[in-house]
Amino acid sequence: TSQGLLNNLILSVFQDSAGNIWFGTFRGGVTRFDGKYLTTFSTKSGLFSDVVNFIFEDSEGTMWFATGAGVVKYQNSSFTILTVKEGLCNNDTRTIAQDINGNIWIGTNGGGISVYDGTKFHNYSENDGFIENFVNTIYRDQSGDLWIGTASKGLLKYSNGKFSRLSKEQGMASNLIR
Repeated sequence: TSQGLLNNLILSVFQDSAGNIWFGTFRGGVTRFDGKYLTTFSTKSGLFSDVVNFIFEDSEGTMWFATGAGVVKYQNSSFTILTVKEGLCNNDTRTIAQDINGNIWIGTNGGGISVYDGTKFHNYSENDGFIENFVNTIYRDQSGDLWIGTASKGLLKYSNGKFSRLSKEQGMASNLIR
């Protein structure tokens, strides 16, 4: 666009610890605004996918991008792609969070959840007894519990190594959690 974004359809907005504002777009990659200048990262600059569904910064300052082609780590001005080849449960990733132990939780559109410990993945899917393969959001609260919003099974809470569920049966307005 004339303002500097490669695409006006913004899927995610995030402010990092340095104060930069990041914009994840549909087919325009990700753009960082430092308060003065826009810098766009796309497949032309090594991003790997121009569809950025979600942006996250971990406790070490590494930026993570959930894309339709896997998860991208941006660290020290370089990109690393993590896909099913590396153990991710599904390449269509939707959301990212970090637990209190430093593990990265990745929600996918059809594969469940992947938990990355920095070297390998542990996956939760319907095939393993997990309740839902379509994960829209993951949030860590102040006590360290993870809240997982699904496409049709309500809200899951992960606390002390166990999942519990809240759904319409427990009084939720809907089982669709965005």
